[in-house]
Amino acid sequence: MSRVKKPKNKYMNTNTYPPHIINPSKMVRIKTEHSDYTKASNLTDWLFLKYDMTYKTFRNKSKKRRDELRLEYEQDTGKKVQIHATRDYED
Repeated sequence: MSRVKKPKNKYMNTNTYPPHIINPSKMVRIKTEHSDYTKASNLTDWLFLKYDMTYKTFRNKSKKRRDELRLEYEQDTGKKVQIHATRDYED
């Protein structure tokens, strides 16, 4: 713990953590020359391999475009996208 000076000359004890503990870690995806989008295990991997798109970007697309991408994923991989009725995300 360390003492930090706050407004009105008051001191407060605060925890100090090293940056590697509190900073978010970034997931790094790498495309190789031999990566095949037709063998992707899920929609997120397929989006990255084929369109270099993150799932967050996919979620910001219109519903019509998302449905088109899901259909294209099913045609490319032969796998069905499961949409949960209680939640608004895909597996």
